[in-house]
Amino acid sequence: MIPLEQRVLANIRRRRMLNPGDRVGVAVSGGADSVGLLRLLEASRGRLGITLLVVHFDHCLRGAESEADAEFVVELARDLGIECVVERGDVLAAASKNKWNLEDAGRRMRYVFFERVVAEGKASRIAVAHTEDDQAETVLAHLLRGTGPTGLAGIYPETGPIVRPLLGERRETLRQYLREIGQPWREDSTNLDVRRMRARVRERLLPMLERDFTNHVTNRLATLAELAREEQTFWRVLVEDRFRTFVQRNEGKLSIAIGDLLAPIDTSLQRSAETSGQKVPWQQALTERLIRPNFSPCPWRHSSSGRVRCALITRGYTRNCKSIFSRIQSNIRLSQRLGDDAACYRPNDTIIAAAVRSGDKALVLSSLADSAFSPPRRIQNPQ
Repeated sequence: MIPLEQRVLANIRRRRMLNPGDRVGVAVSGGADSVGLLRLLEASRGRLGITLLVVHFDHCLRGAESEADAEFVVELARDLGIECVVERGDVLAAASKNKWNLEDAGRRMRYVFFERVVAEGKASRIAVAHTEDDQAETVLAHLLRGTGPTGLAGIYPETGPIVRPLLGERRETLRQYLREIGQPWREDSTNLDVRRMRARVRERLLPMLERDFTNHVTNRLATLAELAREEQTFWRVLVEDRFRTFVQRNEGKLSIAIGDLLAPIDTSLQRSAETSGQKVPWQQALTERLIRPNFSPCPWRHSSSGRVRCALITRGYTRNCKSIFSRIQSNIRLSQRLGDDAACYRPNDTIIAAAVRSGDKALVLSSLADSAFSPPRRIQNPQ
């Protein structure tokens, strides 16, 4: 086997992306990355015990060029003896109707097509050809737009039925592989259109960083994404465990005492750290993590109980945000991101409780205070 084929096969096995008996739909646009993925999987399908299906989505954006791409993919699949499924979609019309940009509209429609292929039983997995270069471009684009740990995680190797076996490989490595086996590919002229941010990152920013700073920048950005994904996985598991432990369910309502929210783990861990001279805000970090994933637009909800008060989180969590730092009970500072449309019970400028969403329900944070509450200073979108 060619070294690249060996690496990709080892990566698939290590991550258990594909299992014997899987019917894998390979998303092929006609470009070098996707054609390389198809040829790599075709070379390894016997060892993996899988069968292949070529899937192609025509965005209908480049006229005759798009049609030629589709014809190229159909002919390639025929030459390899692989069934091919082609679908066309009016991406421009969808973008205009839904007020999406073209790149976003194309991605959405592509993945709807992939999901339908799986739902109809034509494939059990869909393999797409994102590379290490795509990962680096994604992380940089997220940084430029503004992001947090979730954005730094970039592209995931697996998302539902979607697998990405080439995330550890460089784009140029795939092109060299195709040259070695004599396999042509198509070039998408829109990839060079630097009016698009992604193209500017690819054609200008990354080359400049590699030339003027370090030629390892692509790999280091990909490594950063991998570490961020590990952090996200750790926190998700920990938060879900704490959520199941402390959240009470009563008549279809969810509630958690603020005391439990502010001390979601054994306080002896923090005390031992402070005794040794380390100041580690265990509780604050986990409290913020418990709340943050659940923030989303939700209406005002009032409780009939005298000891529970709710706060509204409406719009603005991800855009036009401002940080409000409040002390709740034991002087632990809790950072909550509330937008301009947010309102809350704030007696003496202290947030007493907040209502956040968990699935299709509001998570009501129970107040430990028994004193009287002043009315909300303002109410937005009362219901």
